[in-house]
Amino acid sequence: LEARDRYWQMHPPSGWQRFLPAGMRQPNTPIDDIVAMLLIERYLNRLTEK
Repeated sequence: LEARDRYWQMHPPSGWQRFLPAGMRQPNTPIDDIVAMLLIERYLNRLTEK
């Protein structure tokens, strides 16, 4: 869900998708790259917290 939210931040919905609730929208492309980016961000945040 976090990756889907980040996708919509990076690629705001257009057209009729703007009127759908966020939970009903589906990204047009796979979001594996965004998931990887989020995992790296979490890892780097843990390293800097110590």
